[in-house]
Amino acid sequence: MGWKGKFPGRPKLFDRPVLLIAETQEVGDFSKLPPPVSHLQAALVQEIQQGLTPILKKAKKEVETIGIEPDDDGKKPFVNIYVWLHYANDDGKSWEFVVERADGDDLEYHLAYQGTRFIEVWAGD
Repeated sequence: MGWKGKFPGRPKLFDRPVLLIAETQEVGDFSKLPPPVSHLQAALVQEIQQGLTPILKKAKKEVETIGIEPDDDGKKPFVNIYVWLHYANDDGKSWEFVVERADGDDLEYHLAYQGTRFIEVWAGD
């Protein structure tokens, strides 16, 4: 639970906009707005933005290596792409770049980072 919007600067990957999901709490109270992003999260977004070009290149390479399987009709699926800041790892360093299929297949590709340093990639549903 937290905030979602377009990533600053409106970058794209696979012709899709990169979003920003900043979780600020574990469970939301839908009767009020979620807490604001922390100072660490805000600083991390700025750091990511400054290093975004190599991050996007790495994400493209990793996702293409793993492969985005086409739909049954042979078309590539739409994907949702976002920078994910998780509330439990609000340390000013940890985050994930996520590319997920938007066709109900539940397949997601996660690239874990510490600041702008790539850690690992994994895929799952």
